[in-house]
Amino acid sequence: IPFIVVTDALEFIHENGYIHADIKSANILRRFTGGKSSSSTSSSSTSKRSQKLSSSEQEDIQDDHYYLIDFGLAEKFLIDNVHRAYEEDERRANNGTREFRSRDAHIGVISRRSDMESLGWNLIIWLYGRHPWDPLLKCEDAVYEKKCWAMKNIPQCLEEAFSDSPLPEFKVENKSSSKR
Repeated sequence: IPFIVVTDALEFIHENGYIHADIKSANILRRFTGGKSSSSTSSSSTSKRSQKLSSSEQEDIQDDHYYLIDFGLAEKFLIDNVHRAYEEDERRANNGTREFRSRDAHIGVISRRSDMESLGWNLIIWLYGRHPWDPLLKCEDAVYEKKCWAMKNIPQCLEEAFSDSPLPEFKVENKSSSKR
């Protein structure tokens, strides 16, 4: 359920020209109201995705309230209805939490895709996995390269994420400051 609620929140933020830029569990609050909701929610106030859920799933969403918080890194990506150019920006590079940061965020690019990729990295943890770059967290370049590897090798990435085996060693190929 948090995935649906966060996706809906991101849809709203993105439709209004902003990105969140720091999607992680610590930025999602849950308020449990206790008991089942006695009133039904009108379809005009529910999201497109929520309307497709069963009535018990709808009640769970209505019962627990989730909030996306911490907009400290949020940025406007639409300027006069034009998407900002896809440009690396050293001032913005590495904003956000390293474990969940998108590849674009590693190089300072502002995009909606960043929020969605970060949400994907969170899903791995929420589904009781681990990040294949966990042992590399002390090195920005190594984490970035492992994420690039992960997106090119999704089946192997997921196998590492959900395996009980020790993570394989990962060698950083390019230690230069350029990420591309």
